[in-house]
Amino acid sequence: MRRNGAYRGCKRCGNPFYVCPGDDAKSVRRGYALRTFCSAACQHVSYMGSGNPNWRGGSSVRTKPLSFSAWIAGREAMAMEA
Repeated sequence: MRRNGAYRGCKRCGNPFYVCPGDDAKSVRRGYALRTFCSAACQHVSYMGSGNPNWRGGSSVRTKPLSFSAWIAGREAMAMEA
């Protein structure tokens, strides 16, 4: 079977991956960016931290918001100290 697409190098790891012409045409038609990563795992690792297109700088200490019970416990502890 003849392949009409192209091989590209992954933006993160450099491994070649095949992209069929329909994928590119579909991406352009829908307004998406063309594929630049060989897998979702490579894209995920590449988009972490400052590699994320929405990164605005800065840092964050807490990765998850406090649960309601933890928030209440902290509020009660602050009330006892005062």
